[in-house]
Amino acid sequence: MKGLFKDTAIYGLSSMLGRFINWFLTPFYTFYLAKAELGALSNYYAGTALILILLIMGLETGFFRFAGNPDEDKNRVYSTCITMVTVMSLLFVGAVAIWMNPIANFIGAAAHPDYVMYLAVIIACDAISSIPFVYLRLNNHPWKFAAIKLFSIGLNIVLNLFFIVLCPILVQKGYGNSIAWFYREDYNLGYVLLSNLISSAVTLLLLGRFIFAVKYVFDYPLMKRIMRYSAPLIVLGLAG
Repeated sequence: MKGLFKDTAIYGLSSMLGRFINWFLTPFYTFYLAKAELGALSNYYAGTALILILLIMGLETGFFRFAGNPDEDKNRVYSTCITMVTVMSLLFVGAVAIWMNPIANFIGAAAHPDYVMYLAVIIACDAISSIPFVYLRLNNHPWKFAAIKLFSIGLNIVLNLFFIVLCPILVQKGYGNSIAWFYREDYNLGYVLLSNLISSAVTLLLLGRFIFAVKYVFDYPLMKRIMRYSAPLIVLGLAG
């Protein structure tokens, strides 16, 4: 019971703290982004949430269900689940790269097809990261779980402050030439997405040790059983 309460507190508090820190970005974006940019960002992230559910396919819960079964090899379950999510995520990024311009036109970002690729890579990184995060929980690593989550959120905020606040100050102070190789003054929304992309990619790198913690096999019959269990959770996730 002590372990249950301690782990629940760590997971719960880290999630709540993460949401609170992210909440800080809302008034920040309201102040620094144009109305049209803020509206577009809301639409992008709404779509991102839906696609993320489809790519994860309920396998977070499915992994818990099967890896927690003493009759199953949890490492085999883990490698099968993460392989499935990784392959689907890479196929998704490849499809977006092929149809990047039509998608950009559809979401009203015809002038910035790079936004589409940013979003695709963010979604892929977050989808792949979801399974190692569940692996950490299954193996009782609450502090590592919380530390990586909070570091990712903190990095995202620091990058936002750097690109959107500090860089314009440097330009005003006459240091524009030193950052001209990467900084554009009319690219605030792009920097919001780029900050998210970098933080998601770094999170995936930090989880690399756990991603490669097992010998990789893909058990197709096991995957079918997991998907039969997990598929209804996709509908539940979309409803949520």
